[in-house]
Amino acid sequence: MLSRRQAEPKRPAVWAVAPSQKRPRRRSALLRTLAQALIPAGMFTAAAVGLALGVLVLGGLGYFVSRVVPLTAFQAAALMLAAGVAIFLVLLLQDLRDLLQEALFEEEEEEADEPAPKPFLHPVLPFPKEDIVEPSGKCPCGSGRKYENCCGAGAR
Repeated sequence: MLSRRQAEPKRPAVWAVAPSQKRPRRRSALLRTLAQALIPAGMFTAAAVGLALGVLVLGGLGYFVSRVVPLTAFQAAALMLAAGVAIFLVLLLQDLRDLLQEALFEEEEEEADEPAPKPFLHPVLPFPKEDIVEPSGKCPCGSGRKYENCCGAGAR
């Protein structure tokens, strides 16, 4: 009788997988999908601009500001970093404002698509057609007398 280990086929080690056999990258695809769902594309742009400004700030702008304004290089770099963060926040707030405006506009469109409620009116009931009663015919009140001697007596 074969043991459980012997019965199972051998699986190649992770490092032994041939380059032609690409393993599915479920985790990275899941993370990418999650990032796309949670963070709007505009925020990526703002983050990239903020990061680029931060690199420029620490790399060179701080040095040039320290040459123009009597600040130490550290103070100038800190000032430029604060400016980069401020620009990043402004871009982020603009993106959030645009997203909110789009959301409000979509809600207004949904409300506009719905038909306006009709004002409440009492239902108009049709008046029952009254038969034209001849003077010599029976009275419609149900008394059994002639119309001219009952309800139609004052009509002449």
